[in-house]
Amino acid sequence: MDRADLAILISAFSFAVASASLAWNVFRELWLRPRLRVSLDIVTVTSEVMLPERKMMISGTNFGPGKIRVSMVWWRKGSIISRWRGKARQGVLIYDYRNPLNGKLPVMLDVGERVDLMFPFENGGLLFERPTRVGLRDYFGRDHWVPRKALKSAQAEFDRVFRVVSTEL
Repeated sequence: MDRADLAILISAFSFAVASASLAWNVFRELWLRPRLRVSLDIVTVTSEVMLPERKMMISGTNFGPGKIRVSMVWWRKGSIISRWRGKARQGVLIYDYRNPLNGKLPVMLDVGERVDLMFPFENGGLLFERPTRVGLRDYFGRDHWVPRKALKSAQAEFDRVFRVVSTEL
């Protein structure tokens, strides 16, 4: 084996190591991030000292791997085309931070930990706006959305309770 063959062998090995490093970095950045599963439910809060009260609860559970810091509750109304045209609406939903049953934002969640945030279930609240997406946003600006089926179910419950005639499909 002469020097040219040895140089090609070393170059091929270096190329294999660099390719493996690139593949690992792509895998780590795209698939190996913490996953936050978000749910939305209409719940009834009761106690011995107050009447039962309906609330909208948004919960987020960290399914790992690693920790995740949740910063805010985010909602969006509009399709992709309306966002492209600049006509979509979006905003931050402020939770009842004085309620001792609520989690506090921002919160750092380890794997398996959960945060529960309660909001008033009332006419004129978030569901009155008929958002197309609701979710939690982390510190990297990634949105973790509530499944559309859960949002439609909560919207149907809102329409049933407040007798809102839906004009949108």
